[in-house]
Amino acid sequence: MRWFLIILMVCLPVGTARAETSEADKTKARKLVKIAKKMLKRKNLTRALRYFEQAHRYWDNPLIQYNISVVHLALGHKVKAAIHLRQYMVHASPDDQARLPVALRKVLTQVAVIHIQAPAKDVAIWVDGNLEGMGKVVVVVLPGERSVEFRRGGKVLSQKTLQTSGGQTLVYNPQSRSTVPPPRPTDRRKKLHWAYFVVAAGLAVVAGTVTIGTGVRTLALHDDFVEDPTNTEVQSQGKTMKAVTNVMIGVTAAAAVTAGVLVLFTRWKKTEKPSAVRILPAVIPGGASVSLSVRF
Repeated sequence: MRWFLIILMVCLPVGTARAETSEADKTKARKLVKIAKKMLKRKNLTRALRYFEQAHRYWDNPLIQYNISVVHLALGHKVKAAIHLRQYMVHASPDDQARLPVALRKVLTQVAVIHIQAPAKDVAIWVDGNLEGMGKVVVVVLPGERSVEFRRGGKVLSQKTLQTSGGQTLVYNPQSRSTVPPPRPTDRRKKLHWAYFVVAAGLAVVAGTVTIGTGVRTLALHDDFVEDPTNTEVQSQGKTMKAVTNVMIGVTAAAAVTAGVLVLFTRWKKTEKPSAVRILPAVIPGGASVSLSVRF
């Protein structure tokens, strides 16, 4: 490979960049290109390629792509040379493409390009045992038989062997989606038995009933105390019942909210095994209790 084929970019025009790049990154890229130039003079192609690739990370410039392509070709990497050359040609003018050296034009005739469209976006595309991407890819390969596989979750869905030749462009786009099964739906969390909702709803009803009872009792004790402020026993009972009523209000609210949430997570279909739920309210002197019994 002759060194005059390399475009040495010490001062690159801004218009050749594909995307907006900061001046700081452009400066770093130019410095790396200068180092790559020194490596070329020393005929150290491997290090020159390394510096060109580093420069390209800072500045996605078509001319850097061109240089990378030329060095790859000088190293005998035809596929990589063709990949970077194709990227350069996307942005090169017709005149620039016409002035391409013969050696670079020839490399495009020594590889094949395959446009692969998977049946679905979540299907991985493997070519010759290498993962190339998901859904849709363009690969550059050497002529010969190429194995294309569609995989999902590590499982091979389909496989096709393509025969390629130099300079050829193939499009592999299976039309039939029936050969690729749809992805399995994500396992949803199992919904709860309807008995839990019944328990929560029953508890809310019972707690509400008890709350009403204790509330009425509290009001009655309050009235008795108002009539006889010196009755300390009534006062003590009133405080106790008031505390019980407040607790029951909290229990009622919590049970009602729980029942409302369980509506969304309850399995309403009947199960083979019947369930029995028993809710046994009981009022005891000075307070209340609720007894729950569930059998599945």
